Amino acid sequence: MVIVIGIISIVFFSSSPDWIIVALSTVMILWQFFVALRYFVMKTVAGNLLTRIPKDRNLPHIIIAGVFVTISAVIHIIEPSKTFSIIKTYSLETLLIVSAIFSIIEVFRYTEIREHGILHETGVFYHWKNIESLEWTGMDDKLSVKLQNSFIKNYAKISVSSSYKKEIANSFAQYTRNNYVG
Repeated sequence: MVIVIGIISIVFFSSSPDWIIVALSTVMILWQFFVALRYFVMKTVAGNLLTRIPKDRNLPHIIIAGVFVTISAVIHIIEPSKTFSIIKTYSLETLLIVSAIFSIIEVFRYTEIREHGILHETGVFYHWKNIESLEWTGMDDKLSVKLQNSFIKNYAKISVSSSYKKEIANSFAQYTRNNYVG
């Protein structure tokens, strides 16, 4: 998502006024900070860790971080005054460096089964009392969580290997009165 927003920003960088670029860069940096902060805050309120679900896609985050830093260095090689104003150059460079840092931080965020629910790596916490049922969908190892009393969405799809099915089902059954069907 950050990459798409970054590409869109670069397209508009050359034709947009400086204040719009600074505002967009600031919002994107604050959003990345909010997502990372939300994960670590929810980790403290979600109860004890029962199971950490490893992810096998850490390498792309490190590659993305490297790409961001490389682009930032290339901006200094290009004469900024001919391409962008100084303010636009610094805004883009700050956004790229912060994005690289948060891409590396993302390596340390995992989907976790916690005492009080499921904490997704994005910081979204699904409390056991708000989960109506759990179901694995198809061959793609997606856990479909049916939520109750949710205004925004009724289902959440979480990438979790079906090898964790028993552990999640036991945790769900232990902390709720609902019966797990699956």
